[in-house]
Amino acid sequence: MEKYKLKWVDNVRLLAVIGVLSFHFWLQFGAPRQTVLQMLQSPHGILSMPFQLGWTADFLFFAISGLGLGLSATRKRKTWARFYVDRASRIYIPYWSAIVLMFAYQGIAYSVGTWDRLFVIPTTWIGWLKDILLLPQAPEAMLSTHFWFLPSLLVLYLSFPLIFWTVDKFSTWGFAACLILSMGARYLPFDLGWFRAAYTAFAWSPSFVIGAYIGVMLAKHPEQADHWLVRTIPLGILCLLIGVVIVPNDAYAWLANPLMGFGTLSVAGALGRLPWHLPKLTAISFEVYLIHMPFVGWYRHFFGFVVGPKIVLYAFFLISVAVMGAATYWVVSSINTKLKDGIKVVYTP
Repeated sequence: MEKYKLKWVDNVRLLAVIGVLSFHFWLQFGAPRQTVLQMLQSPHGILSMPFQLGWTADFLFFAISGLGLGLSATRKRKTWARFYVDRASRIYIPYWSAIVLMFAYQGIAYSVGTWDRLFVIPTTWIGWLKDILLLPQAPEAMLSTHFWFLPSLLVLYLSFPLIFWTVDKFSTWGFAACLILSMGARYLPFDLGWFRAAYTAFAWSPSFVIGAYIGVMLAKHPEQADHWLVRTIPLGILCLLIGVVIVPNDAYAWLANPLMGFGTLSVAGALGRLPWHLPKLTAISFEVYLIHMPFVGWYRHFFGFVVGPKIVLYAFFLISVAVMGAATYWVVSSINTKLKDGIKVVYTP
């Protein structure tokens, strides 16, 4: 089961990143965005749907994050202190490595007279502190707007032990309670001061909770849970279609977010179960995500005079950010290895 059936989980992680990359490429190089009905009116519109609807992968990313945590926490019972250390290192070490490498690139670009820049440079020490520690703030004030999801993810990591305990102890009833709470949490009249921007996490928490529940069920009842996911693929498609239609209306956010979470996970899971598996690309996918957005914007200026073919630019974009992501992953792996070796030395009698 773990060897072949759950390969789709890795595949879904990769699909989430490819979806976001494709959408960001479309924003920079494609035509103006269309509604779903407009896309369906022409062959070009239909072919562009994976690009124009790539934003749905945001919901998928949070769902697969919850699924991975639920799966791991059920299989390997760690202390929550160790959980937080592992999660922090998984976020901060790649993030810090990525921004150091991109600042180095930006320094080289400035030295040769390039006018463009990858980052919005903070002008206050508080701005720097928020960027370095990923404290919640307005996306337009961050080093790069596409880092918005990292503070939201950290908030969900903080809440995960409670979600896991509830689902693990009370099963479906616990999941229902967590889901209902997550659907309404963004409307609670709390003033969190500095952390009020963390409220954005609640927009994604239904996807995260759904993923966490499915992860727990896959660990406890792998065959039954996996078969249930396959049988409910038609329901997932329906949820995704309804979610895409209603998600622009904030009045229906409480409903659209769980529909999008389950729908994207179901549809991506169906695609992930096809006979393919690219574990090396999946391994570097988070680093690729961290790297890609500043460069797609820079490419837009660099290739602004080029009309087409867009497929060549798209291929160049994917390959180049994959190479840069792999380099970042190598740096991160080296740092993690040195940290682990240092810890072993300290605790070895």
